[in-house]
Amino acid sequence: MGYYITLVESDWTLPKENYDAALGALQALNHKHQLKRGGRHPETDDPFESKWFSWMPPRYHEEVESPKEVFEMLGFDCHENDDGLHLDHYDNKTGQEELFLAVVAPWVTDGSSLTFRGEEGEHFRYEYRDSKMTEKNAELVWS
Repeated sequence: MGYYITLVESDWTLPKENYDAALGALQALNHKHQLKRGGRHPETDDPFESKWFSWMPPRYHEEVESPKEVFEMLGFDCHENDDGLHLDHYDNKTGQEELFLAVVAPWVTDGSSLTFRGEEGEHFRYEYRDSKMTEKNAELVWS
């Protein structure tokens, strides 16, 4: 089971000059075990083997060398150009993408946004302003 979402519109940029700071935040996120939804029971003494973020390797922070690698692990198709990293496509079961997208908000270009459609037709958007990510839900209006 799970809930599927599709990225239907992306105007999201992580500038190259912010890669190191964003990567550090993405790696540090893996030490916040209380936020993780994946895990095993009974738990082990190793917190990385007991809990992990949905769909992510337990020790992803030791494996990645760029923000692009993290977002690809999450299931995003990405590309890089002179402006930086861009998220192009996502069509998968939801995990905990919103945490990763939120933790890099201070370094994402102000005014960036990602619009998703859920499997039941609803739309929601993540907008980036003033170093924060906010979620907006769409409302269908018939005219």
